[in-house]
Amino acid sequence: MGSDIITVKGFSFKLLMDQGLIHEAVQQLADELNQYYEGKEVELIIVLKGAYIFAADLCRLLQFEHSTHFVKFTSYEGFSANKVTCDVPLETDVEGKEILIIEDIIDTGNTMAHFLEDLRVDNPANIQICSFLLKEEALQHELPIPFVGKRIDTGFVIGYGMDFDERCRSLGAIYQKI
Repeated sequence: MGSDIITVKGFSFKLLMDQGLIHEAVQQLADELNQYYEGKEVELIIVLKGAYIFAADLCRLLQFEHSTHFVKFTSYEGFSANKVTCDVPLETDVEGKEILIIEDIIDTGNTMAHFLEDLRVDNPANIQICSFLLKEEALQHELPIPFVGKRIDTGFVIGYGMDFDERCRSLGAIYQKI
């Protein structure tokens, strides 16, 4: 699967970001986060399943104190976003704490809007969002997303943790549906 075009379940995908571009974007985000959070202790909340590879790469570059937590939501089936459900809830107290949500991709923003609403009830000191990919044209909610690896169009993407019906998460590059 080292080609610029791959086929998955009968659909074609073209290369969007190779490993080099991914590494550069992760390093840039880490630099921004290290500057923003210098001297602070942060609770990282990683949104499963998609963000696990990005989060692992990013966390190794972070130079501030942090704890790691996980949540999991279901919102995709095939190529379309559906109703948001929480499959793995957050299991830590966030009151008065610095929170950084790490997401693989923000598309419509439905999942993030839902999660932020729930999270704000617990009165964290500060909530920031770091998303590797952002589909600004698809956003349906006003979300503060200060840390973005790459802004992309609305095409469906796979690889680097992002899946198509639970396939392709382990691809080292990111591909977009043609």
